[in-house]
Amino acid sequence: MKRVLLVVFCIAFAKPELVRAQTIDWENAPINPVALPYLKEHFNVHGAVYLADKHAFDTQGRCITEGGFLATSYRYPDENTLESRDYRYYINDKGLIEYGIFIPQGVESRSYSYNPNDQLIRSFDGSQGKHDYTYYTYDNSDRVIISKKVVDGTTIAHSTYSYEQTKDGLRITSKDVLKDTIKDISIWKNGRKIAKKKSYGNELETITNRLDRKGNLVSFSIGDAIYDKQIIYRKELKNNNITIKRIKDTKGMFTEMYEVYRNGTLAPDLKVESGGNHVVLFDPFDRSYYVLQDGYKRQASNYKLYDVSQIPKNKQMPVTLLSRGHDAIFIKTSLGWRFYDQGNYDFKLSTAAAGDRIVLFDTGVGSHGRTYISDKLMTENGIEYSNPIAKESDMHAFLINDKSGMSYIVVKGKIQNKASIKLGEIKGGERLVYVNNQPSFILPSKKDIQPDTVLDVRSYFGEEILK
Repeated sequence: MKRVLLVVFCIAFAKPELVRAQTIDWENAPINPVALPYLKEHFNVHGAVYLADKHAFDTQGRCITEGGFLATSYRYPDENTLESRDYRYYINDKGLIEYGIFIPQGVESRSYSYNPNDQLIRSFDGSQGKHDYTYYTYDNSDRVIISKKVVDGTTIAHSTYSYEQTKDGLRITSKDVLKDTIKDISIWKNGRKIAKKKSYGNELETITNRLDRKGNLVSFSIGDAIYDKQIIYRKELKNNNITIKRIKDTKGMFTEMYEVYRNGTLAPDLKVESGGNHVVLFDPFDRSYYVLQDGYKRQASNYKLYDVSQIPKNKQMPVTLLSRGHDAIFIKTSLGWRFYDQGNYDFKLSTAAAGDRIVLFDTGVGSHGRTYISDKLMTENGIEYSNPIAKESDMHAFLINDKSGMSYIVVKGKIQNKASIKLGEIKGGERLVYVNNQPSFILPSKKDIQPDTVLDVRSYFGEEILK
């Protein structure tokens, strides 16, 4: 009997389990649409699960990462906001996704509408200049019976769904209206699919499911093939030992290919980035950063660059723990200071030095951006790093005073000056910041600037100067 590891690629999102959200009735309406599946329950996962296939969940049941080669991370700034790298979604008090903003442009490009029973009846996607609408209709039993997709005024997909309760279970038949053909037939029992239409014809093939004690699917078989689904509970992940194995060489701009293991088991949820002389790992389970010092050598041959790693192939190597409990980190590599957010490195972002502080402005985390400023610089096993402070303001302007007392003005991550700064005062008692003897910024504090501090500032707009 052949055995196949099933890889499921889909974006998963989640909401705190105590908050009402759009639900799926797996017994009676298992194919009802969800705007964005963001609860582990949307994937028929139950209990204190950390990892289901390649989706990792936090303690509140929210998806925090989708693993795989192109891993995607998600954050929840508050109970009504969900962010990926490119989109910021807003969630109402019922836990329903209402709309999404395309972060790089700061414009609303996705929206979702619901009926009084909190069922999705319309989704809109206006990204990339298109006008993509999908409409849903339900029967009196709250089961989807029609879906229609319209792009730029043209119907490109139209399906109907019918339901029949049989002795074997709930039989669902979907038809393609445009082609006048049967798309799919499936049978569901106890919230699990137990039969499906073969890829040819309308005959059904049996699906045999194997569940654990919590009712989670750990494997299923179709014919002679068995498909495993990885389920890991949070209680299993204590005193984790992280190792990494290089499995493939690549050339040019691409990095090595790695496998990461947690306690000896392949861990697809860990994010891996390599560059400079380091390989950086991020474990979303406890938000930990690890580093393997790689020792890259850059060689020129036939006018092409080759990465030559000193890590032996096919051998699990230990890694150095740098920090735990932080989404972001600055790490000093042979290519300079690099910034990682949830394990992701963006080559388009660059760091700057303000005295003994490292600064970076990231436009990709929100429509208004976010500034990261290094906190205490630390060293572990010869690796310099810092857990940054995330700052947000309308202007993204800050005054940084380093340990020596030298002051720097930083606006959107760029150093505005390296000259001495002096203070004055404006009406209302706020401090006026002079840069090169010109009134430039206002410090919303009556205090003097102290060494080793980071303070918000705003621009001076001609307010009355007292002294």
